[in-house]
Amino acid sequence: MARRPQQRFTEDDFDTLEGRASKTAQKKAVQRMAALGEQLSQLNPKQIQKLPVEERLVDALLEVRNISAYEARRRQFLRIGKLLRNEDEAVILSYLTPQQGAKKTAQLQRWVDRMIAQGDPAIK
Repeated sequence: MARRPQQRFTEDDFDTLEGRASKTAQKKAVQRMAALGEQLSQLNPKQIQKLPVEERLVDALLEVRNISAYEARRRQFLRIGKLLRNEDEAVILSYLTPQQGAKKTAQLQRWVDRMIAQGDPAIK
């Protein structure tokens, strides 16, 4: 069996790698974007249409609602995550946070109304 020639690295090789993220950091970023895509897909279609993102991402978010197979949904969320990399994450999160806050506030208001109307049985 022939031996492979040993590759010699120079300082220039390491300088080009210095600004890059590690493979683990890249994977975590992809997972974070896929999770963000899952949160975005839970919005209603009108809210998805109003998102400040490009049309391909809106179409992908609307399309995932029609996919029922687990593996197909997983791949679609990875695709959504890839499309999200081109978008400004801060803008999307700022749009998503008030939507979630309004939903939780409405749920809390329903609980308060129910406790007032039903009294002790609603609490138990």
